Amino acid sequence: EAAHVLRENGYAGPIVAMTSHVEGPETERARNEGCDAAIAKPLRADQMEAVLRKYLNLDPAGKPELFGREKEVLTTKYLEHCRRDVATLRRELAAARFDAIRGIAHRLRGAGGFFGFDEITRLGIEVEAAAGARDASRVADIVERLGNFVEKRANERNSPAG
Repeated sequence: EAAHVLRENGYAGPIVAMTSHVEGPETERARNEGCDAAIAKPLRADQMEAVLRKYLNLDPAGKPELFGREKEVLTTKYLEHCRRDVATLRRELAAARFDAIRGIAHRLRGAGGFFGFDEITRLGIEVEAAAGARDASRVADIVERLGNFVEKRANERNSPAG
């Protein structure tokens, strides 16, 4: 819908939709509304870079790298945010707020892949499903694994060799 409004108002630049599935009705609808392309969620940095290179007419060979130092800084900030999310998940679980847990898990699963943390995406999917089933024991187990994973990755990045 936003693409349609942009096109109606004269915007001629590229519009890329983010969808749950690259093929199928979502993508077809996006193209019908005026999008040039669609990329699937969870978004990965390499997908984003390829789309940016194509629509910004940059060297497809990848020189220079678009997400260099900035990605390192953002990845560190992302892991800090994940630490806070794990702490929030634990608080929400203690209060049995499963809907809030599902929302946090959904956000985690969407962003993990962008930073190359497929495990965060996978665990986010598991937490979301367990919270949907209101299975407190399973949520606690998965959140514990998620917390361990995030801590390990954050510590690796903060170590002199990381």
